[in-house]
Amino acid sequence: MNYMYPNNTGTNRDRSELFVAAVRTASGDTVPVHMSIIPSAQKWVFDTIYKLAFPYLYSSNICKMNRMVLTDEDESEYRPFQSAIATMDEFKHSKVMLCTFHGIWQSFKKDIYPLLDKCEHGEVLGKIAQLIILQQMFIHINTHSPFLLSGEWVYKLFMHQACVYENKSQYVKSHSTLTDVIAKVYADGLITQQLKEAIERYQVKMSTKEDFLAYYIRRTVIMSYDAMTTSPVESVNNHTKHQAKV
Repeated sequence: MNYMYPNNTGTNRDRSELFVAAVRTASGDTVPVHMSIIPSAQKWVFDTIYKLAFPYLYSSNICKMNRMVLTDEDESEYRPFQSAIATMDEFKHSKVMLCTFHGIWQSFKKDIYPLLDKCEHGEVLGKIAQLIILQQMFIHINTHSPFLLSGEWVYKLFMHQACVYENKSQYVKSHSTLTDVIAKVYADGLITQQLKEAIERYQVKMSTKEDFLAYYIRRTVIMSYDAMTTSPVESVNNHTKHQAKV
């Protein structure tokens, strides 16, 4: 059983913070189980919810069934649960992971996509990268599908890290391949220093999130069904905000 914890602002008439939790069961069903108005989105609020409210409302035995928690990329949400894992018997078997939409796509869209969207960068980078990746990555790593032949292959590589690569060696190889590709196309004058540095910064940022995003870690969590996004809870948010009009 895994939980999904997005925190939504302005979903009610008072424009207050709304905390929503959904549970994905062993049968694969996802159902909302908790909605509460909270005073703020600060760490102490989530710390109180995880450590006091949940065991009281749902019992320690139910909390012990949890195996994975998915949250937005907000330290106020997932750091308190890490603390709960480290200090509470109820959550000692749990694992915190980040939603791939928030953890990968939003950073990519902000930091990389505007640069790749320029034809002189995106198209050329895609063509050169295709050859190098085919030579270096697909020979050594058994991937399930090729990258798109466009500048967005960089994004696809990081999504493969979160969805496809099944062990640490594949994960490491993907990073080394990206480093080699970027170095080559920059040395050949095919991309600007601005784009090169942006991709390198993004790569470092993704590396620091390995424990929260890597598929080889996620796939070891039992009863998780490889859950990787908080979209089921986002749909609850959409209904609450635009249809129920709470």
